[in-house]
Amino acid sequence: MMKFSLGADYRENTYQFLADPLLAAGDVSGFGASKSETGQTYNQEFFGELYVPLIKDAPWAEFVSVTLGARLTEQANTFHGNAWTWKAEGDWGIVPGITVRGSYNVATRMPNISELFSTSFADSPSAADPCNADSPFRTGTNGAQVTALCAAMGASPIGTFQQANGQVSVLSAGTTALKPETANTFTVGTAWQSQFSGPWLSGLSATLDYWNIDLHSPIGIDSFDILYGCYNYDGSNPTYSASNANCQKILRSGASMYIFGNEANLAKYQIDGLDLAVDWNLNLADTIGADPMWGSLNFDLSGTYLFSYIVQGSPTGLGIDYAGTIGATSPIGGNTDGSYPNLKFQFTTTWNLLDKASISARLNYIDAMKSSLDLVGWTGKNFGVGTVKGTSATMYLDLYGSYAITDYLTVRAGINNVLDQSPRFYNPSQQDGTDPATYDIIGRRFFVGVGAKF
Repeated sequence: MMKFSLGADYRENTYQFLADPLLAAGDVSGFGASKSETGQTYNQEFFGELYVPLIKDAPWAEFVSVTLGARLTEQANTFHGNAWTWKAEGDWGIVPGITVRGSYNVATRMPNISELFSTSFADSPSAADPCNADSPFRTGTNGAQVTALCAAMGASPIGTFQQANGQVSVLSAGTTALKPETANTFTVGTAWQSQFSGPWLSGLSATLDYWNIDLHSPIGIDSFDILYGCYNYDGSNPTYSASNANCQKILRSGASMYIFGNEANLAKYQIDGLDLAVDWNLNLADTIGADPMWGSLNFDLSGTYLFSYIVQGSPTGLGIDYAGTIGATSPIGGNTDGSYPNLKFQFTTTWNLLDKASISARLNYIDAMKSSLDLVGWTGKNFGVGTVKGTSATMYLDLYGSYAITDYLTVRAGINNVLDQSPRFYNPSQQDGTDPATYDIIGRRFFVGVGAKF
């Protein structure tokens, strides 16, 4: 049966930042001077979706269906105008238990209110200065040209130059000149549900999906590309000219350096990977003849393999592949690192028993990663608090369970990070040596709780 849905919405967002006198004057330690800012955006949207079953019970297809959707966004009081987002999805049930699926989406994201109107602010991210006397930029093939560019931009004394500390000052702000982000996304995959009647394999299912994201004009603060692009790490300044667009955003005074990097539309991201999920359920009475009270075992595996994470910060620069790296990644910038392990997965085993209890063990794996500075030649060199380094592979083990005391009262308890695995440390890092969004920074911990239904 054909199905469709239609809708519309209207949103109004207001941004207001009131800087106190001390902050406005730049008299607060650790913060740059800020000024008060206000701004508004108005969005109205119209959207619809249509599901069309095309084929059913044909000799070569159990079913074929298509889903189409579109959204029109109109944004007032900015330079963005209208934007279309649309999708086309299809499912093909080849035989019972096997389905092939795919989708193509053209997506658009309008700049949010913070990216448009945020007041000027200062960050101090970690960054290795290409002008350091021992940097791979100055000791490499084009060292003489880099040295001349460093001197022309004010790095001194040039012969023995070393940055004052492991951080640079980045001055940023929102801008109303931003354009919308656009993306083309593609997925194709298959889902399999066991059709075996035997007790060992009847509860087995799996999905495998390839995905590809091509993001154009992503919005970000590209301090990484500004700094290293000036010195031609990505081919964007082949003449090593101080008048290069990136170099014009850098101000030097002796060993100090300031980067001016407002929110901007960068060139593009290209990301692709593979998702795998496997679920296997075993009834112990049917498989090994156990008493029904001993219930069932469930094994669940889900993981992602990242083939590439290519970032191109400027239209004239080369794309840099950050897959398998951790650290400062353009255009994230600021005081946040990015971590892009090639492989990560989660494996969970659950024993359901007594019709009221469950016991689970969960294993999380994160692949080893090299420092993002390795991509610009800093492998093994000293920087900041020590040698530039990445992280080794990491596993976390969690144990947890629950017991239904009554139909209305359940108690649960567990141990997270059973092996007390310390967070992985890498250098340089924006966040005290590790990435709390990737690694457990607390250590082994216990929990207990009670849930009640009323």
